[in-house]
Amino acid sequence: MTNSVDRPVPPRLWPMVAMGLLSGLLATFLAMQWIRSEPEEPAAAPLPVSAPVAAPPPEIPKRDEAAELLDQARQAVAADRLEEAEAHIAKAKAVRDAPEADELEAEIRRRKDAAEEERRAREAADRKAREELELAEAELARVRQEVAKLQDEGRYAAAVARCDRAAKEFPQTASIDEYTNLREKAVRFLAEVTREYEGKLEEARRESEQNRWGTAAALVRKAMNLWPEGEKAAALLKEITRGMLTANMIRVPASPAGGVSLGDPDRADEPVRHYTGGAFLIDRHEVTNEEFAMFVKETGRRPPPSMFWKGNDVLSGYGRLPVTHVSAADAEAFAAWAGKRLPSEDEWEYAARWLDRRIYPWGDAFPEGDSIAANTLETSLGELPRVKPVESYPNGQSPFGVYDLAGNVWEWTSTELGEFRILKGGSFLTNKGACRASNRFADEAGLAHPDVGFRCVKDVAP
Repeated sequence: MTNSVDRPVPPRLWPMVAMGLLSGLLATFLAMQWIRSEPEEPAAAPLPVSAPVAAPPPEIPKRDEAAELLDQARQAVAADRLEEAEAHIAKAKAVRDAPEADELEAEIRRRKDAAEEERRAREAADRKAREELELAEAELARVRQEVAKLQDEGRYAAAVARCDRAAKEFPQTASIDEYTNLREKAVRFLAEVTREYEGKLEEARRESEQNRWGTAAALVRKAMNLWPEGEKAAALLKEITRGMLTANMIRVPASPAGGVSLGDPDRADEPVRHYTGGAFLIDRHEVTNEEFAMFVKETGRRPPPSMFWKGNDVLSGYGRLPVTHVSAADAEAFAAWAGKRLPSEDEWEYAARWLDRRIYPWGDAFPEGDSIAANTLETSLGELPRVKPVESYPNGQSPFGVYDLAGNVWEWTSTELGEFRILKGGSFLTNKGACRASNRFADEAGLAHPDVGFRCVKDVAP
């Protein structure tokens, strides 16, 4: 097979090829002519080039040193560095006139004036504080002495109150450590005393519930001595006193219709009497030393000149003895204080003899041996006659349950016999004959003997 390129062009095609080439050339020529016929824009003429001109250097503003100094002064004023501000202002004025500094200087003067006023106020406050502290220290010295004195007197609440008053009147006192310690100690003492005080009162209440009135009263008095300011003790003592004075009484019924006969028809000095009377209360036993001590302490009456007393106090162990060395006036004063009175001779004898006109409160015979019923000379044979505690002889009770109407101590009555006063019952210094219920002994009412005491009675409302 032969290559088509190598083939010769057929003769009949040559004219056609030639015509094609001519047409192409013609078209190309025409196009170029058309392009050349378009008008061309003239080229811009080049600008003339001038030689470069150098720009002038920027103008440097003139420095205002005074303004800078004033700005620094303002900053110093704002920071309250007034001396520094004043220095800047002075420099600014040295540079030029600076009217704008006037406002700054006015502000500096205002601040200086304020600072000076504050300084003076502070100095005045410090001076006042020093003066108040000196006054407080002087007051503390007084308080220290007064508190010690009050505590010695048992006035512990008053000691605390004195401390508080000092702090109120001199406030600087509270800032002193010594004052704080002094008050804390006073408060502690008060708390301790209050506890002990309350404890004794509670113990006294328990004793009174057991009718141990003397012990109860002694405990209350100890509480009062411990803390005289305590308000409860006085009220409790009155309560104990009332209990003792009322619980100790026995009711004697009214005499029967027609009355009872008293006295002894066989003795001229014991005249027969007819007694009629209503019911009354009579003390179970003679008034004791401990009971009379309550009266002495509350009223301030002179204590009896007895060996069993020391001042206004009864010696330990003698409280239950009947009080002696008392006059009729002493007995009447006690009775009035207790809301009672002395019995008449007839009331006393009626309480001792009952309805059968017995010789002694217990009967007609005077017992001996183990049945002793009264403290008389007969019963103290072999020993020194002496007064005995009340209710020592249960066999000696009257039919109404009254003790010691025979022996131990004579008893004052309200019955007068001429210039004298009647006593009843005999004593530890008399024989059994003097202890007969109908017996009477007249003596001067103002005398006080070591074997004379008394008991009280109280009317019963009908």
